[in-house]
Amino acid sequence: RRAAALALRTTPALIGFGTMIRSGLSALAAMERNHPRREEFRYLSALAVDPTRQGRGVGRRLMEQQLEACDEEGIGCYLETATEENVSWYGRVGFDARTSEPAWPGGPTMWFLWRDPR
Repeated sequence: RRAAALALRTTPALIGFGTMIRSGLSALAAMERNHPRREEFRYLSALAVDPTRQGRGVGRRLMEQQLEACDEEGIGCYLETATEENVSWYGRVGFDARTSEPAWPGGPTMWFLWRDPR
């Protein structure tokens, strides 16, 4: 009885965990589908600034270091974001959204951005 009761109590959590795994795999598949294939590029996978420090140019300075290196090497930059406000922020440093799609059915939109070297 105890095992059956435990199974009944944990089943909703396990179902939720399975949904999270499927969603995560769908997001990874979307990223793989949209990853550049032919161009040489630098993949900018993560940039984050503590919310209490945002708006002070920290993120821009971090990004500019990478962009300058790409410009010197003559290669493009690629990144993804699932935050719509970030699309315009990245646009101010030269990125264009190549495409977008839901991360998973009914999930948030992901944008796939590219910047040519200057």
